[in-house]
Order: sequence, then structure tokens, then C-alpha cells
Amino acid sequence: MDLSARPTNFDSALDRIAAALIASDLDLRGCEVTLVRDLKGQVSIHLSGKVDTAGREDLLRQALQAAGPFGSQQVWASGGRKQDPLAFALDQRRHWEPPGGEKPEGPKWFVLERRFSKDDWLREQGTPQEPWSLADGSDRQPVVVSFFSFKGGVGRTTALASFALHLASRGGSVAVIDLDLESPGIGPLLAGPGISFDFGVVDYLLEARLERHPPLPLASYYVGSPFTDGGGSIRVVPSGCLNKHYLEKLGRVDVQGLVNPSLSLREILRRLIHDLRIEVKPDVILLDVRAGLHDLGGISLSGLAHLELIFAINNGQTWEGLPLVLGHLGRLRADWVKLVHAMVPPASRGGEVAHLDFLSRAYEICTEHYYLEGEVPAFEDEAAAHHAYRLPFREALMGTTDLGISAADLLSDEHRIFCEHLAEDIGFEKGKQ
Repeated sequence: MDLSARPTNFDSALDRIAAALIASDLDLRGCEVTLVRDLKGQVSIHLSGKVDTAGREDLLRQALQAAGPFGSQQVWASGGRKQDPLAFALDQRRHWEPPGGEKPEGPKWFVLERRFSKDDWLREQGTPQEPWSLADGSDRQPVVVSFFSFKGGVGRTTALASFALHLASRGGSVAVIDLDLESPGIGPLLAGPGISFDFGVVDYLLEARLERHPPLPLASYYVGSPFTDGGGSIRVVPSGCLNKHYLEKLGRVDVQGLVNPSLSLREILRRLIHDLRIEVKPDVILLDVRAGLHDLGGISLSGLAHLELIFAINNGQTWEGLPLVLGHLGRLRADWVKLVHAMVPPASRGGEVAHLDFLSRAYEICTEHYYLEGEVPAFEDEAAAHHAYRLPFREALMGTTDLGISAADLLSDEHRIFCEHLAEDIGFEKGKQ
């Protein structure tokens, strides 16, 4: 079937416009072509460099018509950056290859995407991102670990609670931040029933954009967990108080930085993490990250942590969504990523085969979407991202809501093994119990 006969959609619009430009008799050698896609998905053409468009605007607009309703009628030819109507945005362009690849004698191709959301999922950093260096020094810096899952209900929050209790049982000081603002869970779980919060993450995000002198003390935003044993401590920053004001506050969280682009949500969260490092002096900081492709999830997986734990189960939804998550981390060049194979069935129900299948599929996806070409690790490399921690399904932990009852279960069996392996991998060395 002739694909060109199919109606143009969002996915094919850029390719068709580029192909139409290449097929035209416009001389684009030595210039830059930027395809600008607006908030409606419609594409305009921006040309810069030595290109003569006098009397040729119709050819450019014909190329836009190749994209049907996704082509606009707007064409710009730069007369220098000072006169350029898009000069404020051109530095955000990303390099792009048209169908068939670039030609040495052809133009340089760029794309400028304008979006309502998901910027942090699509941003390309290209250099390793981390909250601070973990290089050896006289004062050991805490490791920040994020717990993320593409789908909810895979035991991510339960595993985080287990790990926090495990570290505290060995004398560790742990700080936990609940970044699942749309569906809070880790705060109430670690604080215990009957404990109310005055403030939390949403309040910190709002206060950071206001001028209060003096600012609220950091201790206003966290509470101590009573479920510690072994000389350690857990301080948890909840999402906030789930009263009648919570949705109003949540509705004012400026995820996209629309009010003040210079004070992004990511920078405010980095400040919170840094403040906890200075005041609480924890050994480890744990982030419970919103599941799915939510904007806050993209921000949380954009350099707030040293280690990104990605919880996943062996099903079709995982294999469809995981490339998007790993592609995001690959563009950021997040250096320390590790999968967690969750909800693994028992050996009597094919758990061993399921886990090996998970590792095989994960290796393929990591190779295609995360590992750099020429730096693909061996399949057997246990330190590699694809070589997942294993967390079997445990009926005893279903519906865990009271750690006064469930703490012993969280520190036993497969969760204990998971916690021991993770603690060793992050270099936690306090007293063993």
C-alpha cells in the first residue's frame, strides 16, 4: 500500500513537510530549516542563513500543505537574530534528521516543539544529572534514591517503606519525601495512624514563590516516624494535609513554570532536598515519585536523585511504557538506573521463568532506548540497569496501612533480601542487625 496516500496525522506531519521541501527546487544549501510545531500541533517553517526566498514563499507554503491540517501557512526567513520573531525560542531547538537522513549538501534540520506540558519528560540534557557529587570526601554525602513505577499498584510505596525501616533498623538516618501529590501514601504510612500534618510538599512549593520573613522553619514540613528500631530515625515530608484546602493548594502548583520560568518546580524540589541534607543530615534520602507519565514524575526523574529505581511487572503495559521512561532517562544521561521486577509469582507458578523472561525483555529495551552505542553491558552484568532486583508478590503485605502491624513483615523474606542488596549497592555501611 502506498503510505503517502494515507491522511497525514501528528506522527507523520514533520516527515511529510521535510520530504516536500527536499523534493522542491528550493536551494536550501548552507541554511538552517526549523520546523516549528505549535500548541495545536500545526507546523510552520523557519529559515535562517543564506537562503533567497524572494518570490518563493508559495513553494514553502506548498510544502506545509503536504501535512494537511497539521500544516500552517506561516513561513519566516531570518533577517538576523535581532529581527527574528522566534529569536527568544530558537535556542530550545533540537537537531533532527528528516526521512532518508541529512545530505552533506543540504540544510541543517531542527525542530522546535511548543507544548502545554511534558517538557521535563522530553528535555535533552546530554550530560549526567545528579543533586550533588557522591565523590569520596571527609563528609560522606547522602545518596538520593527515587522510587518510580510506570503503573500504580506494583508495590513501589511498600518497597520504599520497607527500605526506610531496614536502614533505620541498622542505625541509619533516613529522610523520605512524598512526591506522589495526586495520590499521597508514604507520608501517612510512615507517620502512623492518627498523626496529622500541618504542612508538606505542596506548602513548601507554594511558600518558595512567596516572600515570608523569616521563612517557615524546615521542621514545619516533616514529622518523625515512630516505627524505628535499632537506633536509627526516619523523617518524612508528606505531600501535605489532606483537608479542604489541599486541592486548592495542589491546583496552584506551577508544574510548567508559567508564572515564573526562572523558578522552576524542579529547582524548588532540589532546594527542598538540599535543605534536608543540611538540616537533617540523613544517610539516605528516598523519593516516592508519582506513577506514570505525569509531569511531576518527569521532573522527579530529571536529576533529583542519584539512583532511579524503576518498578515494573512482566506484562504488555510495562513493555509498551518502559521505552518512554528509559528514553527520557537516556536523553538526560542519568547514569545510575536500576529496574525492579515487582509482583513476581512464586516458583511453583513459574516465577523463575517469568523473571528470566523479564530480564531478557528488559535487556532488549535498555539496549535500544537507554544504553549508549558501544557501551552496552553484558547480559550477565548484575550492576547494569536491566539486571533487575526481584520482588515477589507477597499476600501478607496486601493492603498494608498500619506499620505497627506490618513492620515485621516488611523486614522479612524477599523484602529483606531486596533491602540488603539495595543497601549494599548504595554503599550503606552502618551497623548490621
